[in-house]
Amino acid sequence: MRSQRQDRIIFAGECGELFGAVERPQAWPSFLFQASLMGIELAGIPEWKLRVVTREANRGAFFIAQSVIKYGLVNSSVATGHPSWLFEFFVNESRAL
Repeated sequence: MRSQRQDRIIFAGECGELFGAVERPQAWPSFLFQASLMGIELAGIPEWKLRVVTREANRGAFFIAQSVIKYGLVNSSVATGHPSWLFEFFVNESRAL
């Protein structure tokens, strides 16, 4: 995200334990290593938030991640916008809000 020059970011995901470890490391000692690595990266971003969400609530990001894993589509959706094949999905999602 830093390479995209984004400085206000909300990270949303299903990883409640990891997010908890970043925000309260003393409560999650078994995640200390991962939380410290994430903390180092987050230190370079002026304003950030971590939000635990369900896969259902974050389906667009899940579909994009699956496209990277399954098909090797590694171009940044942050830089270029969502993939064209997800256009209708995101239009419908924005109408639901």
